[in-house]
Amino acid sequence: MNIAKKYFDTLGIVPTTDKAIIKKAYRKLAFKYHPDVNASKEAHLKFIEITEAYEICIGEKLITNKGNVKANKSPQQEREERMQRAREFYRQTKIREEIENRLFFESLISGKKWKFLKFFSVVSALFAVLVLIDYHLPSKDFKGEFMSYSYENGFLKANISNETYYLKSQSIVWSGLSKYVVLKRSVIFNDVKEIVFINKDNRFVNLKPEWTFFELYWLFVLLFLLPLFVVIYKRPTALFTFLYSISIYIIPLIFIIVLLTRNRFGIF
Repeated sequence: MNIAKKYFDTLGIVPTTDKAIIKKAYRKLAFKYHPDVNASKEAHLKFIEITEAYEICIGEKLITNKGNVKANKSPQQEREERMQRAREFYRQTKIREEIENRLFFESLISGKKWKFLKFFSVVSALFAVLVLIDYHLPSKDFKGEFMSYSYENGFLKANISNETYYLKSQSIVWSGLSKYVVLKRSVIFNDVKEIVFINKDNRFVNLKPEWTFFELYWLFVLLFLLPLFVVIYKRPTALFTFLYSISIYIIPLIFIIVLLTRNRFGIF
């Protein structure tokens, strides 16, 4: 049997030079057989075995003939020394991982990206506050033209002044509505909160459009407050890394899209 292959078999993987695969296999077995987790004698021996296999497979120890060394020590002494070496190696591996994780965390909270995130977190938080204020401010009325409509996936798709709105109402005779409508727009962000139609009896029909900025305002408020939460939270955890990625790559894009759609500041 190939000597090198034997050590890869101990780790439960095929021979490879990919250190990431070797490291993953070792960690999986080490967590299972480490003396602090599994107190059985068999587990101790297995832990020694997989640690030595890892050192050889990763290239940190060469395959040598140790027969002469073993002859001068009892089996018990040899096991104890091997266990001590395995424990120390595992401890050093954990230390290296902690250092690597800490360095990665430090790279996230320093440099140009972190400066950008801190700046953007303030801007987006102020934006979220403005959204809340704008939602509760009285709206302004603007005249619109009801140009055409069609049904799509259970919604009425209305073309009003060359803008598309989705309305959820089946109880109105749309063909009998007036050509002109009133668009109730928010004061700051110029988004339509409500559309007022006039039917053939000269009665007003008020409908709120679906899937608009203010129909989902609570979601946007949470999104735009998230970067500030990330800056304040700032801990070396997987959650921080995940929220950091969303805050620096996705939310700024959403922010730009929100600003550029619906003629956002057209009322000024």
